[in-house]
Order: sequence, then structure tokens, then C-alpha cells
Amino acid sequence: MGIKIVECASDTELYGHYPGQHTRQECYIQVSLRDGTVWADYNAETSNAVPIEVHQGFDRRYGIPLLTGQTANALLAEIAPLAERMCSDWESVWDGNNSMAVLGPQGTVAEAELCSRLGWDADGLGGDPNQGFDESDLVQVWYVESCTDGTEADHYGITPATTDDELARIAESIRTNLKASDHDVVVCPGLFEYLAAERRGN
Repeated sequence: MGIKIVECASDTELYGHYPGQHTRQECYIQVSLRDGTVWADYNAETSNAVPIEVHQGFDRRYGIPLLTGQTANALLAEIAPLAERMCSDWESVWDGNNSMAVLGPQGTVAEAELCSRLGWDADGLGGDPNQGFDESDLVQVWYVESCTDGTEADHYGITPATTDDELARIAESIRTNLKASDHDVVVCPGLFEYLAAERRGN
């Protein structure tokens, strides 16, 4: 069977951080055995819980770092042959309580190779998921309190008349200045809201 790759549409697509949560959402690559699809995403559940299809093995998830969309897409293309071998060699087995997806011999070997490429042990329970990636492959996260000092209104001339579009350009300028030499993609959650508060304070 062929494998379908669903690519990331933007370089920050794998970044997710919900209000009130202390940490960002975990990222993963998922192989759906039933429909032969592979993609990258972040966990949409605030508790990082997983759907029943993942527990039962029909959808198989593998943790990855916060990759840029471009890097994630290249990785998806790289592992597509392994995902295809997995999707071509599995069966649904009743364990007395639920139907469970069980990989065949070739599918098991392919999954072990996939885990190895992603820095995980064959059982997916240990290892280093940052293995095989450079700093330039990762999205760099800055927090507002680390990259602002309260002088932005004066520095950028923010007044009550400053428009949202102008604030967005200022935010982009700040993010650009935050980029380290080995990072091409930066996110700064809450930056626009901070600048909007600065506007209201003037």
C-alpha cells in the first residue's frame, strides 16, 4: 500500500501552548495503520492524554522535539518507507477485552528502525529524541519576561494610536532580533498581548 504524508503548513505548526498551562504541548509523529497516513502534530489534549486508537496501537505515536515545519516535513519524507512497511504488515487481534493492532515481523522491524531514527529505544520508552537534529532544526521559544524590559513603548514609539498591524510588525521585529545564529524560527507567546498592554498604558 502507498503511504500518505500530511505535511506541516508552517514552520511553527508544531508549537502549541494553551493558556494556564505551565509547559507547551508535546510533539509527535503519528503513523495511522488503518489509513496509511503519517504526519507530525502536537498533542491537542491539555493533559497530554492520548486517544483510545493510540492505546490500542492502531495509531502509533513517537515523540519528537519541537521541530520547524520544514524539518518535520523532511523527516516525514525520510521515514515514509518505514511507515509504509508498518502499514503493510499488521493485524487486529482481540485480547479478551479490546481489539489491538499487532505488527507482523516486517512491521516490527520497521518500527524499531523508525524508533532508532527518532532517537528512541525500540520499545519507545527511553532514549534521546533530540538525537539526529541540529539546533537549526528546532523552534526556539522565548517568553515575554525574558525578552522585554518595559521600554518597548519608548523604543518603538508605541502610542494609543498605534494600530494592530503596526504592533504585529513590531512583534515580528522583536522576534527577528531574538534569533540566534543557529536558530531560524522563533516563537514568543504573549508578545503581541504585551505590546497591546503597552499601547493601552500610553
